[in-house]
Amino acid sequence: MTTVAKRSRKSEITAATIEKAQHEVERAIAKAFDPDSVIRAYDMATGLRLLARQADANKAVQNRCGATHAKSVRKIGELTTAMREQGLLAKRGGDKSKVTLDDNGEPKSREMTLEDLGINRNIAAAGVKLLAVDPSEIDAMAEEATNQGKDFSCKKAVAEIRDKQQSAKRTAEKAEAIKRRKSVDGLYLGDFRKVGDKIPDASVDLIFTDPPYDRKAIELYDALGEFAARVLRPGGSLIAYVGHIQLPDVLADLSKHLRYWWTCGCFHSEAKARMTEYGIVAGWKPIVWFVKETRGDKHTFVTDVVTGAREKSHHDWQQAVSEARYFIDLLTQRDDFVVDPFCGGGTTPVACIQSGRKWASFEIDEANFANASSRINEVMDDEAV
Repeated sequence: MTTVAKRSRKSEITAATIEKAQHEVERAIAKAFDPDSVIRAYDMATGLRLLARQADANKAVQNRCGATHAKSVRKIGELTTAMREQGLLAKRGGDKSKVTLDDNGEPKSREMTLEDLGINRNIAAAGVKLLAVDPSEIDAMAEEATNQGKDFSCKKAVAEIRDKQQSAKRTAEKAEAIKRRKSVDGLYLGDFRKVGDKIPDASVDLIFTDPPYDRKAIELYDALGEFAARVLRPGGSLIAYVGHIQLPDVLADLSKHLRYWWTCGCFHSEAKARMTEYGIVAGWKPIVWFVKETRGDKHTFVTDVVTGAREKSHHDWQQAVSEARYFIDLLTQRDDFVVDPFCGGGTTPVACIQSGRKWASFEIDEANFANASSRINEVMDDEAV
């Protein structure tokens, strides 16, 4: 047990006692530079945090102690980073150390590891992450948490830093995607596997599509996954309707190229499909969701069941615009770029026009291409009025 924690047993724990102990720990952190003093300061900070909890101190006091603990973890990040840069600590601090031999084959030098130092790998990683902010910013984060009535901890500080870094990264990637797609917007006649190069790399925010459901169409999904992996920006999504019988193969093929995220469903509110071959009346349709790397926005919640109305006026297998709008509205923002490799009756372009998104779509059948073009032009005229 640390000195601070031991002292708490000998006298009544008060806010003043904790504050005095905190100042002592802060000084130890500030003066710590070698491994022994850094680890000692970390142990003291851990004891301080425990002291505040045992005393059932108020949230402000506990959060300030949490900030001190986070700063001690940051100091470990400082130490391990410096030692790695100096060649004193193995690059992968928790792995086996590297031994350098002399001309006679005898050990000449040996890099230390985190295990040698007695430092937990996860603590070291958290400390490196905390180097992204100054110690004063950690205090500010703890104070903000207190003002919001929330608890503060090193773990939450690391998570907040990671979220901000990821958000900044996604913003930069999105800006780059916008630059790449400036000249892309429209309906293309042809197979996306042959003319899909019209879509620039990493330029698309969402692929929303409804491929054919027959058994032969299974071969399309490997190519679809490869196409999506190329054109989606990091954080972008692929949403695709899938036939029930296709589901296992579709998941396998798309998983070669993208990260599986979720399986949603479209509930048939009216007519239901009668699958005589399987003795099934299908009351819903699978909608698979894949992402490139990870989902860019996890703060917007998506309900995984949508209810679609029957719309077959422009294509035999046409899906409802309302379903497309649901996913497009939630997974993209105005002026984002949406692509549909299987245009069919033009549902995705129509949904994009209505919601103010940029779009591009491919259609291999000339008759469908003509019908979709007519429908899209009508909607564009209506939106322009």
